[in-house]
Amino acid sequence: IALCFKIVLYFEVQIYIFFIKLQPFCKKKLLFICNIFNTLQTNKQINLIQLEIMEKSIKEIAANYGLYLGIALAVVTAACYSIDIELIANTYVGIGLLILVLGVSVYASIAVKKVQNGFISFKDAFTAFFITLLIGLLISSLVYIVIFNFVDPEAANTLKEIIMEKQINTMKDYGADSKTIAIVAEEFEKQDNMYSIGNILQSLVFQLIGYSIVGLISSLIIKKTEE
Repeated sequence: IALCFKIVLYFEVQIYIFFIKLQPFCKKKLLFICNIFNTLQTNKQINLIQLEIMEKSIKEIAANYGLYLGIALAVVTAACYSIDIELIANTYVGIGLLILVLGVSVYASIAVKKVQNGFISFKDAFTAFFITLLIGLLISSLVYIVIFNFVDPEAANTLKEIIMEKQINTMKDYGADSKTIAIVAEEFEKQDNMYSIGNILQSLVFQLIGYSIVGLISSLIIKKTEE
């Protein structure tokens, strides 16, 4: 019994000594693991901050280009209204405005790409395009609402007559019969105000949808991610 007691005591002493020797090693390991964890947490926080800065940068750039676009559209609309209201319904002016809207919106995506060292995701490219487009068209729509609903409501009727005349002349050029032309003219006459607030907002929605389709295609072309 005494011998067994001595053997057990011996092993207890050896185990105690082993854990004492192991303790500094465990502390070092634990400290090493803690340092790795802290580093990972710090890197994660840095990445989140960088992501927030990047998103803020995208929105700021797009918002600026949206303001430029909106001001340009507003100036063109005001100039057409002042010089000759018929210019608002002019086909070439419409094509020019379409090119302007798409050009500025696409360039906003390219500007964001330059800021990000030549790389941009599809999401960021489309975000820049859409924010620019939205702000620009909102400003333009607001100008139309003010002019044709508050400043000069009669101008809306004048413009409706101009558009109707152009439509009828186009139909005549394509050989439409008089009965069809009469029906179209009657439909035009039934419309109260082509530039009412509701119609302008409805047009805004349709424009956003139409331009966004082009924006999706341009974003696919512009995108460039790091390999």
